[in-house]
Amino acid sequence: MWILDQYGDRLGNISDLLGVLTALFALFAWQKARSIRNAQKDEIERHAEPIRLVLVCEGDRRQHTLGYRPRRDQATRNEVLGILGMYSGESRFDSSHLVPILENREFDRMIAGESSELRFTVSVADYERLTQRDRALGKGAAAPAPAPGN
Repeated sequence: MWILDQYGDRLGNISDLLGVLTALFALFAWQKARSIRNAQKDEIERHAEPIRLVLVCEGDRRQHTLGYRPRRDQATRNEVLGILGMYSGESRFDSSHLVPILENREFDRMIAGESSELRFTVSVADYERLTQRDRALGKGAAAPAPAPGN
């Protein structure tokens, strides 16, 4: 085998170089796969995070967080309207309360994970009607109106 005698050292060097390059490529691929797996895990956790539905009374700015907190991945426009409809009891919930949230992109920010709550400004009558069930059951979180200037 005259070819091995003549080029054996060069083939060995080329083989060693290819081995090192393969090891570096494998290390890079492993790190990339690990970062993708961590990003997927974070995304799954973000989607599973519950959001708060906060009612703000038009008249005196009282706030009430509804007792039910849907997961972010379940919080579609229809789902949110359905939840608010269930809280409104026998009377129909006015879906126009969702329009400002859609127009100012608050809903999109919540879906994207930049916010964990949706704030609905409702009339005094709607506020009383929507919070009645939670107040009767001692659920939800009512907050006083913010102090003037805050």
